[in-house]
Amino acid sequence: MFSVITKDFTVSLAGAGAVYAVNDGVVSSDPIQGVVKVPVNSDFTYAVAPSAGYVLKKISLNGITLAEGDIPLTDNMYFGTINVNTIVTSDKLALEVVFELKAYSVNVVNGSTGLVGTVEYYVSGTSGDGNWTTNTSAAFTVAVPSGGSLVMRITASEGNYISVLSVDSHSETLPDNAESYVFTVADVTGNTSVEISYRGLFYDVILPDDTGFATISGPAETSFQKGTNPGIYDVEAAEGHYISAIRVNGTVLDPYVFFSDAITGGCRIFGFEVNGEEISLYDAAVDYRITSVTFRIESISRDTVIE
Repeated sequence: MFSVITKDFTVSLAGAGAVYAVNDGVVSSDPIQGVVKVPVNSDFTYAVAPSAGYVLKKISLNGITLAEGDIPLTDNMYFGTINVNTIVTSDKLALEVVFELKAYSVNVVNGSTGLVGTVEYYVSGTSGDGNWTTNTSAAFTVAVPSGGSLVMRITASEGNYISVLSVDSHSETLPDNAESYVFTVADVTGNTSVEISYRGLFYDVILPDDTGFATISGPAETSFQKGTNPGIYDVEAAEGHYISAIRVNGTVLDPYVFFSDAITGGCRIFGFEVNGEEISLYDAAVDYRITSVTFRIESISRDTVIE
């Protein structure tokens, strides 16, 4: 009695996918599991198929690499043939297959040249989970595995705010004048585009209406970008009146008490002339009736009301 000489064929998998036997060009419907007896006097054809969201990265037979890297597939399968009789180093055939999650590109447009922000990010569910990477380029790309998420912390540059945030042309709702925003591109299953736009954050200097008691004059411009210096303002009392105090954003500035640097809610005030003299030289004991004050507003950070 004669019997066919065989070798044991086993499959080990890393990642998600399967290996199938192929007989007469037909792929088996059941994946190879356990040990398959393979005749030594014939070729053995197999098919390797990654699961959805995975790619085939490496195939080895008895420790020898057969294919690696970007392995081309036919109908989402890799087909290989083993000439069993030529494998004489072992009575066993061990096929090792490595699958990895497919990576997709998240392409980020971070503002425009001359007006970019800072984007800190990490990819959740990977070895870099929670480890923030910082990028200040106008455009960059992040690789995210299938089903993974990209967590982004967006910060506008000084004096600006995030005006637009969109994912694949779908706009996200942002808080008004958001200077910083945390956002997640969740469950990435394809190449994705993220577009961020920034705009200057401007505040107004609001002067009181003419009451007939005093006039306040200043720069012709009334709107100023955050962090800039609006400039010099003059307060002149009308004939027969004098100035008792000036109020900026609710903070009372007493011209009868020396001030050179006052911080209010939303700006800094530098006073430097009273009744036409430098404030450091003015002697209130000589003339307590102040009829004119000149001061400078700097570092505006909110709408500023002068009263």
